[in-house]
Amino acid sequence: MTVLCEWVFKINPGTDPAITIESAKRAMAVWRKHGANPRLYTVAFGEVGCMSVKTEFAGYAEYGRIHDLVATDPDIRAWSTQNEREGGSTWIRSNILREVPA
Repeated sequence: MTVLCEWVFKINPGTDPAITIESAKRAMAVWRKHGANPRLYTVAFGEVGCMSVKTEFAGYAEYGRIHDLVATDPDIRAWSTQNEREGGSTWIRSNILREVPA
């Protein structure tokens, strides 16, 4: 059963988009370090102006294992502090989705 995690954020007005993109890439690198494969998207239809980071896991066990590693990684804590200080984006929503077998 696939589990998909999604974080949606909007670049704040007057902010250089490159700052927010680089910030997302730094956070994604921490997830990659622990075995995830996140991807960064720009919203083309719907919540235009937003961006999204999404990553898939084989199931809740894999998600939980990797999430625990990321949550205790000093690099993600440093990223969080820097991201807040930069103020380039605003969190919109996060989702954890579970695939429904068809």
